[in-house]
Amino acid sequence: MISIILFLSVSYFTESLKRSLELSQSEMNYDIEVSSNDGVEALKNLLGNEDLVANVTASSINRTMYLSSFVNEENASPELIEHAKEAPEMLVDGQYPYDIQLVGMEEDSFKTYAEQAGINLSI
Repeated sequence: MISIILFLSVSYFTESLKRSLELSQSEMNYDIEVSSNDGVEALKNLLGNEDLVANVTASSINRTMYLSSFVNEENASPELIEHAKEAPEMLVDGQYPYDIQLVGMEEDSFKTYAEQAGINLSI
């Protein structure tokens, strides 16, 4: 029994290590995020400070909106349905809660991101 657990632990660790290596060597190059609750102008002022952005090669201003909603069981994911079986108090009037993070990007930045991620925008 111990050898099976040890094997599974080592296998998981090895797979996680491989994935980390793949991600660290991927061509995607997004290495810092700055956020502000003071609005877009505060970020634009930050980008205008030459001392702070001397080594910045590209930037994008994104807007994020956090939403929540409820869906019926036919639209809920299997994982959420299983979780609700263990914690039925999460349901509201028989509906499943969904948290949504909506990110809006500048058009040029979105096109660049989609291209680098291999996403076909013509669909």
